[in-house]
Amino acid sequence: MAGNGGARPGAGRPKGGKNRESIDREKKLAEAAERMAAGGTLTPEQINALSPLDVMLHAMKIDVAAGEWRSAASLAEKAAPYLHPKLASEVLTLRKAPQTIEGALLEIENDVELSRSYQNLVSSSINGDE
Repeated sequence: MAGNGGARPGAGRPKGGKNRESIDREKKLAEAAERMAAGGTLTPEQINALSPLDVMLHAMKIDVAAGEWRSAASLAEKAAPYLHPKLASEVLTLRKAPQTIEGALLEIENDVELSRSYQNLVSSSINGDE
């Protein structure tokens, strides 16, 4: 059966497609904006439903609409870590795989010896046998 597996045209989420959480957040913000524009106030339930991030994003959008770019930039800077997490800073080091069975067995023996040494060290420190 040719054509099975691999990437296919049109598969996956469309670019710019939003997940349920993003859609719900934007809906809440739009409802809050409509109420505020109409001079209404939010109910306690609606206030409790908004997260601090929702409030920051909404305030940022209001500042942008009002032309207050410095304030909007400050809010965007504060919201960015929640929307765009930093890349991991830890480096992953991989050992080269042994080329022979004997080499693999030697590595396993070394790992077992190291594990036993560590267990002895931990148990002696727990028992106070320093």
